[in-house]
Amino acid sequence: MTLNIITWEDFETTLQGETITMQISKLSRDAMITIMPCLKQAGSKQADLEASEDKATIYYELAETSLEMQKIAAIVLPAHVKDIKGLNIDGEPATPEAICSAAWAVNLVVTILNKLVSISQLTEVDVKNSKGPSGGSSETE
Repeated sequence: MTLNIITWEDFETTLQGETITMQISKLSRDAMITIMPCLKQAGSKQADLEASEDKATIYYELAETSLEMQKIAAIVLPAHVKDIKGLNIDGEPATPEAICSAAWAVNLVVTILNKLVSISQLTEVDVKNSKGPSGGSSETE
């Protein structure tokens, strides 16, 4: 039996009520290491927002973190996103580079990054399937 890993998959999201589709691929190890600190910081800011009475300051900090994520996305997205449909920028089909350089697209970029991280992690089923009958690691051929 051969294990077949699908590296590219369809992803659909919305921006201003319009559907945008693209192909996305699982992150490389280096890309995941690059992204994770910003995602952790964003999660922390989101928790602060829910707990704080000073929402204006936290919104500002969250916006700063999101823009930092967009800067990191400019490094990561070109290798992991292609065939963007349903979005043109200045009359041209959108590219990963273009959406990463447009401040108005920060929410779109964060959504894509979150999805990339999600599809790049093992699921509980993957972990279960990687164990042999005795619960140990399965052997490779």
